[in-house]
Amino acid sequence: MCLMSSNALPPLPSPCKGICALDEHKEHCIGCLRTLQQIRDWPKLDNPGRMVILQELRAKRDALGQGRARKRNRRGA
Repeated sequence: MCLMSSNALPPLPSPCKGICALDEHKEHCIGCLRTLQQIRDWPKLDNPGRMVILQELRAKRDALGQGRARKRNRRGA
């Protein structure tokens, strides 16, 4: 874990959606999809560590069909 310097980027924000409840198997939060370990670790992680979790969450959302809808190019290209 890296300490932030004065000209470092601010910490990446938490992916918390404010819907804090575990799924029926108690494996992940139904709001943000993080595991309990990821939720516990978040405040201690530097940005590269947080980015790893964010990438894992994107893959999990995509696998569950919850990925962000892509915007269509309005020019028709």
